[in-house]
Amino acid sequence: MAKHTEVQSVPRAAVRLVNGILLAVFLFLAILFTVLSLGGAEEPLHAMLVLLGMGALIGMLMLLMRTTRMHVAVSSDGVNVRFFPFQTRGRFIPWAEVASARLRPVRAMGEFGGWGLRWTFGNKMGYIWDGTTGLELRLHSGRTIVITLTNPDAVEPFLNMPSA
Repeated sequence: MAKHTEVQSVPRAAVRLVNGILLAVFLFLAILFTVLSLGGAEEPLHAMLVLLGMGALIGMLMLLMRTTRMHVAVSSDGVNVRFFPFQTRGRFIPWAEVASARLRPVRAMGEFGGWGLRWTFGNKMGYIWDGTTGLELRLHSGRTIVITLTNPDAVEPFLNMPSA
């Protein structure tokens, strides 16, 4: 049985966006701490604890982003996708449940509002991570699932199979 597997790491655009937001928050808190300290605040320790807490939170978020992976496997049986660490078992979609499948461009921010496990209004959900091309699966149930791919050319032969 032929099979294509890929493991996607954090998208660079997501890292830049989150780093920018976290840096802005951290700088705001650092300036706030400095102003409170120089202004003779009676309890600058509170501001310092908030600053340290934010720094710890930023570190944990960065660690989470660096360890998050999306595993995609496409075979003649169907599509298996797992978004680790948020999904431990993942999701298997057999070709028998798929009414149509196609490859198409995906804009993470414009179409889904960001990266990760995403739901839109209606019956569409996405596994959106590191890829600009998506495998769109329209199910017999009426739901649509979009899965980003880093190597869409390797998946194309599965879309032309008689069982797909």
